[in-house]
Amino acid sequence: MKRFLFILLIPLLVLAIWDIKWVNHNRWSFPITNYGIWGFDIPSQFAGGSWPRPLRNFYIFGAGLMVGGILEGDTLVSVGYDLSNGTSEMVPTLTFYWRNGYLDSADRIYKYPEDWPPPKKRFPMAPIMPLSEADFWCCFCDSDPSYHRPNDTRPMGINITLTCYLFSDTIAQDFFFLKYEIFNHNDYPINI
Repeated sequence: MKRFLFILLIPLLVLAIWDIKWVNHNRWSFPITNYGIWGFDIPSQFAGGSWPRPLRNFYIFGAGLMVGGILEGDTLVSVGYDLSNGTSEMVPTLTFYWRNGYLDSADRIYKYPEDWPPPKKRFPMAPIMPLSEADFWCCFCDSDPSYHRPNDTRPMGINITLTCYLFSDTIAQDFFFLKYEIFNHNDYPINI
């Protein structure tokens, strides 16, 4: 029986793509992920983000979204980047797909112009037209309880999309824009 269960879990793990793409545009250099973290440092793999490029005078230690809410009388928080240990409580797919086991290789980061646009059938909320010279888009959710800290919190069932915009104008060379959109996938409201 244990062998049978192990064989069933392998396809789910293989199909979920834990993606990292580097933003190297204008004077910025930093990684973004489809599991909630951006600008971080994984010592064994690569250095974290920095500005301005190529001098690397200022370092980005890491960042991510934190979402808190009250769900059925319980105060919950889902963390995209935990400052104490560099982990995330997010997984790279939408709540509906995670709950039903429909993980796919499409659950990754999309970059304009390389592989744009994201597939509309799988991601109906994904942008079709790019807004900058280098758009990045991905989605993730907090639905996997094994990624939440034990005895601390549980998933809220939210989907998050992240879009990164970078412009080539001289005025905008020191700026990038991150747009987070949060969607409640439940049949009940989450009070924020």
